[in-house]
Amino acid sequence: MNFHNVIKLVRKNIRRNSKQLLVASIGIVIGLWAFSLFLSFGLGITNVVEGEIFPWDKIEVIPPATNLETSRSRAPESGDEACDENDFYIDGQPNGTVDQDLALKFHKRRFLDDDVVQLIRRRPEVRTAYPKMKFTFPAVAEGGQEELHLSSPLRTEIFADGIEPHTLKQCDEAATNEDLERPREIRQCDVYHPFKFKDYSQDEDLELGFCEKHGDCDKYVFCNLEEAATLWVFPLNKPDAGPRRESFHKRCYHAVPVLVSTYLLELWNGSIAPAHGYPKLSKSTLSTFLGLSFETYLGLSMFSSKAQTVPPITRRFQLVGISRKAIPLGVTAPLSYAARFNDYFATRDEAGDVLDKEREKSETYSSIVVRVNSKKQITSFLAFVKKLGFTQEDTNAETVGLVILFITGILVFISFVIVIIAAINIANTYFMIISERRREIGIMRAIGANRGDVRAIFLAEAALLGFLDGALGLVLGWLTARFVDWVIWNVVPEFPFKPETAFHFPMWLVLSTVIFGVAFCVLGALFPAYKAAKIEPSEALLPQ
Repeated sequence: MNFHNVIKLVRKNIRRNSKQLLVASIGIVIGLWAFSLFLSFGLGITNVVEGEIFPWDKIEVIPPATNLETSRSRAPESGDEACDENDFYIDGQPNGTVDQDLALKFHKRRFLDDDVVQLIRRRPEVRTAYPKMKFTFPAVAEGGQEELHLSSPLRTEIFADGIEPHTLKQCDEAATNEDLERPREIRQCDVYHPFKFKDYSQDEDLELGFCEKHGDCDKYVFCNLEEAATLWVFPLNKPDAGPRRESFHKRCYHAVPVLVSTYLLELWNGSIAPAHGYPKLSKSTLSTFLGLSFETYLGLSMFSSKAQTVPPITRRFQLVGISRKAIPLGVTAPLSYAARFNDYFATRDEAGDVLDKEREKSETYSSIVVRVNSKKQITSFLAFVKKLGFTQEDTNAETVGLVILFITGILVFISFVIVIIAAINIANTYFMIISERRREIGIMRAIGANRGDVRAIFLAEAALLGFLDGALGLVLGWLTARFVDWVIWNVVPEFPFKPETAFHFPMWLVLSTVIFGVAFCVLGALFPAYKAAKIEPSEALLPQ
């Protein structure tokens, strides 16, 4: 029997037994609907978690939490050779070197310095690496009343760190306008026009002139209301008469440019703003948010009365961009600001010199953020980090991923149970069909059809039925996913990192849904088909 005749007969038989097969297929369709829906939901949530909340390729290297005896040297003194990966003590023993002169440079603690940054950047697993320095003192921010149209200014304790400006993408006007039109998850700019993320040196601030209030300075420049500059003024008409006199003037200065993270923005829109009645920040109001400035009281805390060893200072901070590289909860400034502020608030001795144990706060980094090339290289890179004596910042990303995987696995398992039960129902249905078509099978065998032809007909029927069931289950899953997305965007209240879609249908999921439909239907019809092929013509044609 040729292929064309088999297909023709299969279509005829399916139409003839359509009601029985439709009832038997309901379980297969429901199971594959659940399979495609649950698995696509797990993939969609994983994309949000690994893409935005806990990026899979991001590793933050930090010093060990305890003061270990195993150690590495601090930055070498001038004239010393730079360290390499062999210049470390592991478990109290030199790793790859027995140079006693070199060993004398080692200290009891490990530090993240420029040498370590260069070591990490040379690793083949690393795509990019950049250091960060946390503010080691408390700070309180106050402001936002006019920009956010609030009845009273916001006042909050803030956390901050510093990052090198060259690691960020600072966009011009055209790139800024284009980037703001993109969805949140694919935006490229870190700093938006017309702002700049840089360290404004004191020389630049000296050229800004004098002031009595913020309005006396240019746009995006502020008046230093706390510290007055001292000038010596001589009488202009009598250059040789009278002593010189002091005059105090306030100077204009550039605000400290800072970034906030997309995480903080999502937290504001999803939790903080609805809870307190504050306005949400959307694409249309983002320009108002950018440029927001607030007074920051460095060295003060809302939660502790512990006094600093030096007087607190006030600086104006200004938001200039939104970046994934910013600290999740807080603000990120240029790294040189963090170093100067940490040095100012470091504990000093009676002579005014910074204590040795405090010096690393402004000379070394609190962490190094690393982006690796692929998931396969994470294990080898973490082994290298451990070899150097450092550790990884725990973001709970692995725990969250395992929870998502576990829940998705349970739901997929339930869908497979449904499909297996449906396959058993398919087998029962085919046993009934074979019983009804017993004489027909006998006639086919009598006119020349062999056992293989009979098996092929029944298995082809099951395969076509499974293909239709799989396609229908996939379509129902996709339609359900679109309905759930509509509910999320139109009914469910705002929440952080609300995705464009909570589902993901890759091509392998589409193909596997259809293939599983074919496979389970064929599996259900396999034993009945073999039983039908064993029917002898003489037995089938006898009256029952």
